[in-house]
Amino acid sequence: MRQSLIVKTEAQFLTVRLLDGPHKGQDISITNMLTGKMEFDEFYEVGKVVLVEYDVADGKPRHGVARGYHRLQMQLVLIGLFGLLLLVVAGVTGLKAVLSFVFAAMVLWKLFFPLLLRGFPPLSTGLGIVAVLTAVITFSVGGLNRRGIATFAGSMLEFCSPAAGCLVR
Repeated sequence: MRQSLIVKTEAQFLTVRLLDGPHKGQDISITNMLTGKMEFDEFYEVGKVVLVEYDVADGKPRHGVARGYHRLQMQLVLIGLFGLLLLVVAGVTGLKAVLSFVFAAMVLWKLFFPLLLRGFPPLSTGLGIVAVLTAVITFSVGGLNRRGIATFAGSMLEFCSPAAGCLVR
């Protein structure tokens, strides 16, 4: 690795122990390419948990590349804090919004992505999922009343407005 003041370039070579997956407990040498662009480069230190992408050859992990620090726990803390603050600030409406976020994540994870992987057309499938999510979120947060129906209808008319062109034919 080459360092000029605070900018680091070339390659950082690491030896990591895999903590999860089918090759748990095995050591692998990985390469972290440093480009000198501080906004993109991550320099890894001893003892830190890193996401690793690797190939398997002859049943052993090989050719690993560092993809970033493992930050899942911090992301979960921030999501939980966001939900809690939404509940505190908005009360019952905040609870409905949190449930809408959870519902949207589950629909994407359990319905949309599996449909795409099975070969469904992405545009029409995506538009259908957006329509379902818009209906559920609009009516759960705003209620099934004239204002909710107007909001939903306006959102659906956006799919085929003169300014945007017609997305659904």
